[in-house]
Amino acid sequence: MGDVDDLDVESEADVLPLGLAGKVLLEHWLLLLLSIMLGAGAGVLLAMNVPPTYTATATQLVKGIPGTGIAANYEAAQFAVSRARSYPSFIYSQEVLDGVARDMGTDDITSIREAISATNPTDTPLVQITATGRTAEEARDKANSAARHMATFITDIETVAGRSPISVETAVQALLPQQPSNPRPLLYAAIGSSIGLMIALIIAFARHFARQRSRPEREPRRKFGWRRLKRSRPTHAAVSPTEPVVEAAPSSTTARSNPRPISRTKPTHKRGRRRRNQMASRRVRRRV
Repeated sequence: MGDVDDLDVESEADVLPLGLAGKVLLEHWLLLLLSIMLGAGAGVLLAMNVPPTYTATATQLVKGIPGTGIAANYEAAQFAVSRARSYPSFIYSQEVLDGVARDMGTDDITSIREAISATNPTDTPLVQITATGRTAEEARDKANSAARHMATFITDIETVAGRSPISVETAVQALLPQQPSNPRPLLYAAIGSSIGLMIALIIAFARHFARQRSRPEREPRRKFGWRRLKRSRPTHAAVSPTEPVVEAAPSSTTARSNPRPISRTKPTHKRGRRRRNQMASRRVRRRV
């Protein structure tokens, strides 16, 4: 018996109580699951209703015109790299914006400015021009138009006395994008599920704490979640020393052998004296 009890205690001790967060998650797992699914579904629906945006990129190559020195080619390459770092800001020049607006058949210079941008990869003589549009054709045409007008603008400002130390050419034309760059259904679904999870967690913890406040205080618990047993005190009335105490009704077998209730009356002094006298007389009779 002792070994079995020890095994039961060890098995019960292995089951540790969960923390507050784990308890709340287990109690509201269905709410959390439904919130994640609804959030992901709402994100996908929102992505389907958002107008698509396409992105196209054209790449320009900046080349330095070598001189007549021994290291002319090396110096021309380094000069092209250094000059290419300052060219991305020329994409927002008025000449470039006006040229792209004429090619696209619009007078809205602000929308053209917001739709195009230029970057220079680190330590390269390249300039990448990116354009966005509502359709794939619009994005491609904007990128190629901005690349042409920007090359012309750079050549004009670099020309001194009818000669330019560099030349700018479009190395890679912008191609027709195959799919929109925005919106992304998976990204929208992930954001929606995250928002749904956060809302569900707030609701779950709020319900848990509200329930704890509305409940009455419970008994303190021991380790491993077992309740402490209350020591019940006897509630029966005190028995007078002169009143007989009658036990509970005995079973059928006991009732047959002892039909009378057992009296536990405490004898008084007179009854005790009489009892002793009777016992003494019986002893005398036995001796005789």
